[in-house]
Amino acid sequence: MAGAGLQYFVPNTIEAFTLASSLCVILFISIWGLIMVCYLRYRKLQPELHERSTFNMPGGVWMSYVVLVFLFFALIILSLEPDTLKALIVSPLWVILLTITYRLLYLPRIRKSAALEQA
Repeated sequence: MAGAGLQYFVPNTIEAFTLASSLCVILFISIWGLIMVCYLRYRKLQPELHERSTFNMPGGVWMSYVVLVFLFFALIILSLEPDTLKALIVSPLWVILLTITYRLLYLPRIRKSAALEQA
């Protein structure tokens, strides 16, 4: 259904495919960027837990920064082409949609669950 909707708004099939695949790449980059930032924050706030961990990221902190620079470079490359630039411009809408969904659907359930546990 989403493909049919995209085809309605973007009649050119190749352009629609490029938009969809570019958006997926941008969201993938965003997720991995978030993972790297969370790892850096974890290392900073709880180094003792990291020392006891059975898995240590190869390269540790500096490799996280290398990955973040690489991901940023990939976003710059995506911004150079007009087709992929459209996806880069549209991608913040996904974050807004996720935020709205989180606040409307997920937070009320968490609050209700917490209220039931306290009662």
